[in-house]
Amino acid sequence: MQFKAGYIIDHVARTISEFKANLDKGVPSEQTQLDQINGLLKYVSSFDVEFPYKHKPDYKNLNPVLATLHNIITRGLPTKAPILLEKLFAEIGLTAQKIDEFEIDYSNATNPIGYATIFELFHIIEPKLLISRENYGGNLGSSLEWEFIKKHPFLIQILESQRDFSTINSKLKGNRTVDFCFTSPYLHWNEKSRHYERVGRIFEVDGPHHSLSEYRYYDTYRDAISENENFETIRLSVENIKEDRTDYEELIGRKIYQNFKINYEKDYKEYLIEYSMIFIPLAIARVQRTILEFLLVHPELLTQERIQIAIVERDLPCGAVAIASLSELFYNINVILDDKDKLHFPEISLTIFENSKWVLDEKLHLHVDRQDENYFQQHEFDIIIDHSILRRSNIYKENDFKKDGVIKIRSAHYVDNTFGSARRVYCANLLHYKSLVRKKDDGTYVSINKYESNINYFIQNIFRKVCFREGQLPIISRALQQKPVIGLLPTGGGKSLTYQLSAFLQPGLCLVVDPIKSLMEDQVRVLKRDWIDCCDFINSNLKRAEKTKKLIDFRYGETMFLFISPERFVMEDFRSIIQTIGVSKFGLAFSYCVIDEVHCVSEWGHDFRSTYLMLGKNSQWFAQTRNDVPVSLIGLTATASFDVLADIERELQIEHSDVADAIIMIENTIWPELFFRVIDITGKNRIDELNKDFENFGINLQKLNDPLLIPNLEKYTYYVTHR
Repeated sequence: MQFKAGYIIDHVARTISEFKANLDKGVPSEQTQLDQINGLLKYVSSFDVEFPYKHKPDYKNLNPVLATLHNIITRGLPTKAPILLEKLFAEIGLTAQKIDEFEIDYSNATNPIGYATIFELFHIIEPKLLISRENYGGNLGSSLEWEFIKKHPFLIQILESQRDFSTINSKLKGNRTVDFCFTSPYLHWNEKSRHYERVGRIFEVDGPHHSLSEYRYYDTYRDAISENENFETIRLSVENIKEDRTDYEELIGRKIYQNFKINYEKDYKEYLIEYSMIFIPLAIARVQRTILEFLLVHPELLTQERIQIAIVERDLPCGAVAIASLSELFYNINVILDDKDKLHFPEISLTIFENSKWVLDEKLHLHVDRQDENYFQQHEFDIIIDHSILRRSNIYKENDFKKDGVIKIRSAHYVDNTFGSARRVYCANLLHYKSLVRKKDDGTYVSINKYESNINYFIQNIFRKVCFREGQLPIISRALQQKPVIGLLPTGGGKSLTYQLSAFLQPGLCLVVDPIKSLMEDQVRVLKRDWIDCCDFINSNLKRAEKTKKLIDFRYGETMFLFISPERFVMEDFRSIIQTIGVSKFGLAFSYCVIDEVHCVSEWGHDFRSTYLMLGKNSQWFAQTRNDVPVSLIGLTATASFDVLADIERELQIEHSDVADAIIMIENTIWPELFFRVIDITGKNRIDELNKDFENFGINLQKLNDPLLIPNLEKYTYYVTHR
C-alpha cells in the first residue's frame, strides 16, 4: 500500500522556492517547468509499505494523539524537516543556522546545492545497481519478458512489472495486469479538460499467440481504454526485442530518461553530500509515518515499558533521527496534554543495520547501537523495518537481513491518488490540553514557564518561529481547551498562526470563513510558502469543476484547512457535505470553525455581508466533532469596539460570565476612532473644533481647512473617522 510523507530541509526548500518564484507562469515553457518540479515533489513524497499482515486501521476509532502526530508529519508533501535534523546537519558542517530574533533559518549551506542537481536527483534510482534474474523482484510472465528487461540496466529499475490494469483504467476488472509500465513523475496539464492528468507508457511483450484473432481483438480493446487514460501501449514482439531498435528515450520522455540515466551512472561518492541532504529527510518522514501506522493497529505495544525496534538501512541513514524526532513529538505533546489524554510512549531500544558506504558522518546515527546480520538473526524485535529510498517496490530481491514480520519501505513507481490512497487528515476525539498561560490581575497574560518550551517546540518545528508574539499564546491556549475565543490582534500580529497551530494540535478538519477572496487566497499562499499544502480555498473566481474537485477533496479528508466565504454556509449542498462529513469509512470530523474578520457579525458588519448573521450558530449546527461537542469557534479580527465585541459575544454564544476570559486582546486594540462622537459646536468654528478633536485623540492628520469637507449643519457635526 502507498503512503504519503516527506521532509525537506530549509536549504533545499529555499533553492526550490527561489527557482519557482522566478518562473513566469504566462510563458508555457516555464509553466511546464513548474509542473515538473511540483510533480516531482509529490512523487518523492510517495512511498510503498509492505506490512506482514493485512493493514486495516479502524479510522473511526483512531487514537487522538497518534492521529494528531500523523497530521503534523503529513501537513505538506513534503514539509519542513524537524529542527533536530537541521541542527544535526549544521553540526556536521552541511548547513548553518541564521541568527534572527523571530525566525529560525537553516537555509544557508556550506556547499550549496543548485536547483539543477536537486531536480536531477529527484528522479530516484540507485546508482549502478546490477540486477540479475535471480534477484529481480518483479513478476515475470515469460522468459521473453526477462530478455526484454535485462537489456536495459537502468530501465529495469523504473519499469514496474505486472501492474494491476485497474489502477490505470478501472473499467477492466478481473485482476488483469500489464507486463511493464512507466508513469511520468511530472504533472501534465490538459488544456482541453482544464485539469492535470497522468501520462504513462505500457510495454507489452507479446508472444506468438497474440497474433490469434481473439487476442488481437482483446489487445486492441485494452490499448484503447489505456489511451483514454493517457497511457500509450507499446507492443514488443520477439523480433522487436532481438533487434532492440525501440527509442525508449522518446517513449518515456527525453528529459525524464536522461535524468534517470545520469543518476544511474553517477559515482555516488562524489555526490554523497547531496544525496544526504535531499534523501535523508524524506527517509526520516517515511519511517515515522510507517511506525505511526503500525502503532494505530497495534496499540498493545504502547502498554509496554520498552519497544525493541530494528531498522535495516539499505542505503541512506535515517533510523536514529527518525526515532529521536518521533520521541520528541510524543514527549512535547504529552507534557501539555491533560493527564487523561496522555499517550504513554515506551522507551525505544533501537538497533541499526547500516550500509556504511552511504553514511556521510557517524553522527547521523546519534550513537545508536549498530550491529551485523548475525546479531539480527539471533535477536527478536517488536518492529523490524527494512528501508530503502533509492530502490522502488518489487525491483530488487534482497538475500540478506531476511526475517518474518518485516515491514518493507520502498519508493513508489507512481503517485497513487485513488480513493483511499491519497494523503488524508486523520480525525479522532478531540484532545484536552492544560492551560498554557496565566492571567494576571491587570488582565494581561504570561506563559506558564514549565510548558513554554513544549509549546514552543511546535511553533518552531512547524512554522520556524522562535517564539510567540504578544497575544498569540492566550488565544491558542483557550482554543486548545475547546473553548470559544475572540482574538483581537493588530494587523500583522500573527492572527492566522493562532488557529493554524491550534488545528495542528487537534485531530480534525478546520473551516476558515473569510469575507474577501484575496484574503483567503493569500492565506493559502502563505501556508504553501511554509511547505504546508493541506489547505485549499473555494470562491467565485473558480470554475464549477474546480469547486467540485476541491469540495470532494475536503469531503474525503484530503484537505485539513478549507477557506470559504460566509455565503457558502447558506448553500444547501455545502451544508449537506459538512453535516455528513463523518459518514465515510474515514470517520472525518471537525475540530474548529474560524471566523476571520469576525467584527462582520456585528451591527455594521452584517449590513455589509448579511451572511455573517447566524454564522456562529450555523457553524455549530452543521460542523460536527467526533465526540459530539459543539465545534470550537475562533473569532479573529484586528478591529472592534466594545459594542461590536458584545455583538460577537452573543453570536458566538459565549456565556456572559466567561466573556472576560474569552476575549483576548493586547494594548491599543480598541482604537478611539472606532466610536461615534457628537460634539456641540454652537457658536464655534466647525473646522477648528474637528482638528482639535483629532489632536486630543492623537490622530495625526493634516489640518482641515476646506469648509466643504464638513456638512453645513445648523448646530451639530456628526462624523466617523477610520483607521
